[in-house]
Amino acid sequence: MNMSLEGPDLKAQFVKQRNRHASGFVAHAEIIDLLAERLIERLDLVTITPERVLDIGSSNGKNVRALGKRYSKAHVFGMEPSATLARQADDQRGWFSKLHYFSGLPHLLPFPDNSIDLVVANLYPLWLGDPKLMLAEISRVLTPNGLYLFSSLGPDSLVEIRQSWSKVDRQFEHTERFIDMHDIGDALTSSGFHSIVMENEPLTINYSSAQEIHQDLKQTGFANLNPNRRKSLTGKAKFRHYLDRLNAMANPDISITLDMVFGHGWKGQQKPKYPIHDFGQDANNIAIKALD
Repeated sequence: MNMSLEGPDLKAQFVKQRNRHASGFVAHAEIIDLLAERLIERLDLVTITPERVLDIGSSNGKNVRALGKRYSKAHVFGMEPSATLARQADDQRGWFSKLHYFSGLPHLLPFPDNSIDLVVANLYPLWLGDPKLMLAEISRVLTPNGLYLFSSLGPDSLVEIRQSWSKVDRQFEHTERFIDMHDIGDALTSSGFHSIVMENEPLTINYSSAQEIHQDLKQTGFANLNPNRRKSLTGKAKFRHYLDRLNAMANPDISITLDMVFGHGWKGQQKPKYPIHDFGQDANNIAIKALD
């Protein structure tokens, strides 16, 4: 499977979407928050007492606050692609809080090597380019025996949307190209992680209408960014035909499948060699000051 997509361009579009719909994020983040709770519960199964924790894709900061509560002595950093959402989360923290928020992307983290004990990523889109780039950077900043815990979406996610489009606009792809669980496991192994545990958990979400589904996807920044998507306007008649097919599935609600993937891996003792990054002085100052 070729997992190399239009990385930089897709990342920029994802950030743009996330910023554009930041004001409506919280109202449509119920499913994301639910999955974040399930992800953090998996920390009950491991033994780790981190001093520094990084949450990738921290959105409204709910995950960061939960991690801060679990590890009350740790500094917890929330990295969010949307500067607007990062500011909103930062406005909620107290004066002496050990929670820290900043805007950025996981393929270029503003942290020194071997400085983070636990990295958590809930539904951060691994499909925005080659996941090995992101995993290599996470491995770089993790301490030896540090833990990476994550959730993602597998290929069977949103299958109902693909089926409804298949009879209407077969030429283009209308959902993301989600990565198979085994390919993620291979990418983790090649990035230096060991004792990898992966599990698949199908989840069905019921919606009252097709419009409600697309509002959730759009407002949380997960609208279709597949490189093979239609670049021009679909057309009102064709889109209405698609909505009719999706709404016809209602019995009485529309059931949408999420092919959930949960996993974790530990960084090895031996320090791998990575290229030296120029993070920029401002980014370094933010990270290093918070780490002190």
